[in-house]
Amino acid sequence: MKNYAKVIVEGSPISKSNFKLFNLQGRAIMPLNSGKYHDRYAVYEEKIAYEARLQNPNTVLGESLIAVLKVYYKSEKRHPDTNNITKSIFDGIEKSGIIINDAQIRRLIIEEFYDKEFPRFELELFAESIFKMDYNIIKKENTD
Repeated sequence: MKNYAKVIVEGSPISKSNFKLFNLQGRAIMPLNSGKYHDRYAVYEEKIAYEARLQNPNTVLGESLIAVLKVYYKSEKRHPDTNNITKSIFDGIEKSGIIINDAQIRRLIIEEFYDKEFPRFELELFAESIFKMDYNIIKKENTD
């Protein structure tokens, strides 16, 4: 088994919460091939799975993981809530087979950036048996 994977997926990330439909019993469903706008989520999840497999062939991370997610949005004004997109990203990564279950993610750092020319997300996954995370928050100089 490997202990590291990196995935880069081009395009603006989308949130799972924006694409739910509800059946007659009130249960949330995620449609695929309905011919409607809501298909975008399922297609996006498949895109993540495809890119993850392509970029990390024969990689399966079967243990607890540390994740560093960098999201590059196209616009500073309009973009989904960064905390909500993690579910769609990890669902796609799980579907790829790189991870067994998104519950393996024990630690997560999310960073938000802006790149008008190349919106994307970059995800790095580190095995906790090999890597550890160090928290350092340092006060800036010359602040009021």
